Amino acid sequence: MVQRGQRFRACLGIAMMFDLTQPAAAASLDASAPFTLRLDGRDYRLAAGRLQFGASGTVTLASTQSLSQCVRAGGGTLPATGYRLVHDGLGRSLYLAGPMILLDADTLLLRTSAGDVRCAGGVPADPVFAHGFE
Repeated sequence: MVQRGQRFRACLGIAMMFDLTQPAAAASLDASAPFTLRLDGRDYRLAAGRLQFGASGTVTLASTQSLSQCVRAGGGTLPATGYRLVHDGLGRSLYLAGPMILLDADTLLLRTSAGDVRCAGGVPADPVFAHGFE
């Protein structure tokens, strides 16, 4: 389980899963070096910072960088859920698909409730198939 102040680098090579529905999930992880946020199949490289996991189902990204210009690929709004990623200092957030969050080495894997959000600066997680199979 997550310990307060645990560092990402200590997790190198180990996959960890966090359940935001558990009371013990109210903790934080410090990223002592740049890390990758993989959101809906796109990678965003972020500066060192902190992820705060709230027992209310909220993950707050506290980094000198933030996600910006986040929109659904086809437009529209995200279906509301009880789980959110607060991604900038203004409190903007994205609804997450569920309470489970995976940390794999220095990559935090998240999925929004619709699974099709794109933010500025993201690159496909698997560039080989970025434009389909054709």
